[in-house]
Amino acid sequence: MRKIRSFFRFGDKKLFFIALAMAFWQYLWGRRIPYGKHAETGQLPVFPALPEDGIRYVLAVRRVLKLVRKYFPLPFKCRHEARLAGWLLRQEKINYFTCIGFKEEQGVLQGHAWTVSGGIMVCGFCNPKEYMVTNCFTG
Repeated sequence: MRKIRSFFRFGDKKLFFIALAMAFWQYLWGRRIPYGKHAETGQLPVFPALPEDGIRYVLAVRRVLKLVRKYFPLPFKCRHEARLAGWLLRQEKINYFTCIGFKEEQGVLQGHAWTVSGGIMVCGFCNPKEYMVTNCFTG
């Protein structure tokens, strides 16, 4: 009952349901949301600071993705989350970049994807310096 009450107080219900629908769309119809335009690898893009509205929206997307990751019934990996974050930010014409990187840990190669907008890590919380970035996409 407490969870239901707190959900109704949650201000980003519309954004949550849009994100949840897009997450299902990725899985059910096999369609992939594009990461964005391919950027030069080797140097991460630098965007100007976001306005106050943009910062609020980026933080809302961050909260919504955390909820989708928690309640989505299928495996929701970092690559799905990064695509969805990029799509949500593109809808509001907010600049972002999504990176895909790899690192070797105990002899095993691990891949990871993360999205950053205006210096705020939206999803895929990690230390980017630990990864060798192979692809970067901007939007």
